[in-house]
Amino acid sequence: MPYVQNTEEDVQQMLAAIGVKSIDDLFAPIPAELRFKGEMKNIAPAKSEADVIRDLQNLARKNRDTSSFASFLGGGIERHFIPHVVDHISLDGNFITAYTPYQPEVSQGTLTSIFQFQTMVSSLTGFPISNASLYDGATAVAEAVMLSLHSSQKKHKKENRRKVVTPVNLHPEYRATLNTYAHASGLVDVVEVGYDKNTGLIDRAAFNKAIDGGGVLCALLPYPSFFGTVEDLRPLVEKVHAADAVAVAVANPIALSLLATPGEMGCDVAVGEGQPLGCYQALGGPAFGFFSCKEDFIRHMPGRIVSQTVDIEGKRAFCLALKTREQDIRREKATSNICTNQALMALRAVIYLAAWGKRGFVELGEQVASNARYAAQALEKAGAKRRFASAPFFNEFVVEGPADLEARGRKAGILPGINLSRFHSDMKNCYLISVSELNTKDEIDRLAALFR
Repeated sequence: MPYVQNTEEDVQQMLAAIGVKSIDDLFAPIPAELRFKGEMKNIAPAKSEADVIRDLQNLARKNRDTSSFASFLGGGIERHFIPHVVDHISLDGNFITAYTPYQPEVSQGTLTSIFQFQTMVSSLTGFPISNASLYDGATAVAEAVMLSLHSSQKKHKKENRRKVVTPVNLHPEYRATLNTYAHASGLVDVVEVGYDKNTGLIDRAAFNKAIDGGGVLCALLPYPSFFGTVEDLRPLVEKVHAADAVAVAVANPIALSLLATPGEMGCDVAVGEGQPLGCYQALGGPAFGFFSCKEDFIRHMPGRIVSQTVDIEGKRAFCLALKTREQDIRREKATSNICTNQALMALRAVIYLAAWGKRGFVELGEQVASNARYAAQALEKAGAKRRFASAPFFNEFVVEGPADLEARGRKAGILPGINLSRFHSDMKNCYLISVSELNTKDEIDRLAALFR
């Protein structure tokens, strides 16, 4: 420990306080043969900064991201065009933080951007309340369940409601995260319901049976589903509300450019993965989760909330609101253990949406949907069998492909979608094809050629 600035007397006092005789005793749990002895033999001699940068650049050139391919990978993390202005503004050093500021008097710029983010999310989802963002879509889903739990504990004090109705066509990683929350807390029971094998939509009979069984906290409603299918949520919401439970829409924000909002569908809460809004795929992150709801649930909402007010001079200003919900004040009684947000990624979403504008964002959705429909038709003409073909879809759909589709794709410079057998054993050789405005006709035609 040569770099710790403690005297030998300091060291002996600390060792005595924890009941060990020497620093070596601290490493006793590590097998002797694995402990470091002497010098590190496999480290190259020191190099100049220029040489180190050159070596790192040479290594980086070996990496290939989805822009190097005709990519049809999606499943929640999508590739969309990002206007240059998004990088230009978000890389300003004054903005680079993941945190909501604690001192509003010196943080009006950041708080303004977060308030704009909340306003835009509210517009997309059709709800009056939005928070400052969460870590990602998966944690947003789990936190929506916790909101439902806290709301139920107050509303249904004499009932022990624990059931979370979860369709299997919800993103599998969202379901895995929810199961982690459920296991760790011991407060909720996840009840999974299947999907119609012909349409990919929620199995209505199984859904109704789960709701009618009683004890329901909430139901999670994919919009669209992990298979890309889109269904009218209103009959499902009515069933959930008849049980006096919470209807949670799990939405794709790009799809909301064209689809009716979760608010219009009658849902109570809307959550989802925000990465498509101006964030790169970047091996799955960083991203952010969005979370909005009806005003009835505001005191059960997780995360920070920025509110508009006036300062001592009567000028418009922004501050953190309803802080008594949060863990730094309420401790174990807080609505959530989430104590920050994804401020930089949320800022990117604000710039991205502002760059498109209201009409431009709708046109983006129209282009995405148009490309996806061309792709579905091209693949079917090439001989691919499309699963769930009778159900509406936005930008993703499922096809059956040859067993060596991924190998064919690599040779052709194509990433042909997610192999769904990773998540669903009954979907061998089925692929989730994700299409965006960046996929050209030539790329789609090349993808179709892999199925011939």
